[in-house]
Amino acid sequence: MTREFLAVDIETANQSRGSICQIGIARYVDGKMTGGWSALVDPEEGFQAINTRIHGISSVEVRGEKTFPQIYPVLYRLLHGKVCISHSDFDVQAIEQACRKHSLKTPQPKWIDSAAAARSQAPAGYTGGFKLDTLCEFIGYKFKHHDAIEDAAACGQVFLAAESGLFSGLPSGGETKKSNPYPKAVTRDGNPEGPLFGKAIVFTGKISISKTEAADLAQSAGISVKSSVSKKVDYVVVGEQDLVATKGHAKSSKHRKAEELASTGHHIRIIDEYEFRELILATEE
Repeated sequence: MTREFLAVDIETANQSRGSICQIGIARYVDGKMTGGWSALVDPEEGFQAINTRIHGISSVEVRGEKTFPQIYPVLYRLLHGKVCISHSDFDVQAIEQACRKHSLKTPQPKWIDSAAAARSQAPAGYTGGFKLDTLCEFIGYKFKHHDAIEDAAACGQVFLAAESGLFSGLPSGGETKKSNPYPKAVTRDGNPEGPLFGKAIVFTGKISISKTEAADLAQSAGISVKSSVSKKVDYVVVGEQDLVATKGHAKSSKHRKAEELASTGHHIRIIDEYEFRELILATEE
């Protein structure tokens, strides 16, 4: 077992990963959380409504808080040269981009990806995904998702579970828990009063919010949510792909179908989560 490590989580104000608005760091020693540090940060950038919906932080909450350059000395001292755990590379990239934005030296810890650690143990046939809340549900750890210190603590728990080999017990053969927040198919009829009524969208892969939440956002903007890609679909949102679920393909069948339609002249946009957020944000302005 790794004797001592820090688990790190970042929340951002908008689609830019450098727009850090909250940082949470949980300290673990000998398998137990022994302390933590959390800070709201003024990103000196605008907040997007979809980000605030996720983590509950807006410009009001960060008013008067320190900026990233002001909290940087503490952050650098905490992270540099340490063993640090993040769930996916989002937090790593957020810190790197924020440092680059302010011309600051990026701290160099030894980063370990807790999602990758869990993924490496998953049995063949597991399709439940590797999102933080999904894995915490499996190990029975409850937390307040999208609060930086809570997410950091949860990340540490996932890493400890991976070190103990617990994720080799994930359900195989396509089994999923009934409470899985990422159902295979989520459909919605677009709100007729939404500005994008008449458009259709398909989601493939895992994004930072559940597909149910994403579908609700699309529906409120007037977009219908479909379960499969066809000539009647306008947008395909591509998230993190599970190579087990995609049967070894780098891209899902929905993603490949969308590319095939686009190559033959059909008007279909393949976008990522941040472009989806921008699309929804534009309807709210």
